[in-house]
Amino acid sequence: MYSCDIDLRTCCTRDDAISIILGLGHWRLLPPGEDATDEEIENTEFITFCLAEYLHEELDLLQSKYDFARWENLSEADIAEKLAALDKFKEVITKAKEYSSCFDDEIAKGESSAIRIHPSSGLGSNTLYTIRSVEQWARNNQYGVFAQDSLIENNPEHQESPPADNKTEVITTKQPRMPAQENAILEAIKGLGHDPKNLQTNSSGNNGVKHEVRIALEKNELFSGSRTFDKAWERLRNRKKIVDKE
Repeated sequence: MYSCDIDLRTCCTRDDAISIILGLGHWRLLPPGEDATDEEIENTEFITFCLAEYLHEELDLLQSKYDFARWENLSEADIAEKLAALDKFKEVITKAKEYSSCFDDEIAKGESSAIRIHPSSGLGSNTLYTIRSVEQWARNNQYGVFAQDSLIENNPEHQESPPADNKTEVITTKQPRMPAQENAILEAIKGLGHDPKNLQTNSSGNNGVKHEVRIALEKNELFSGSRTFDKAWERLRNRKKIVDKE
């Protein structure tokens, strides 16, 4: 029997809608990890993609690459390349703010809004919108990848999939960075001989498990940003993936 991922969902959150318009791909709702308990799956169902956090993570990563290039006295061409990528992504952030404002203005129109609320909305904590109406609204207003001049089309480093056209839907195949960071932390905890659900608390004057894991992952490119590791650790704590021993 063939195994393939077929995504037939027709709804998206606000943050996901903006990421689609930006050309970052259809992130949609990220499923729980393979080690999620039945209770976690029942209570959370899906982890919602946060665009602001994603943009901060990517900005931190690009800033770190640029700072590293300068610190290591790499060639002027290498430094210029890193700076160009950083500046380009800052443009993406500016566009994200613009499209978010336009999206909210459109939703504020209520029943006359061109963006439609999905029938399944209201079953969870996030309002869901139909992807088709979001894409049509963006196309009518020439926003993002639905405009003839696409900001992301000329920035291959941040494309999650080929640029959108009238026939092909953009669907990301790259593993989202945040779940990858969380998985790396959990694997590092286990690799160091600890149980993520039963972590030893810090004793006076001693470094704790978090410090051990940070050191173990300090060369991992997923954690290049200055605050990346702490954010990922906090996400795991909030979702009870990391729990201290009682």
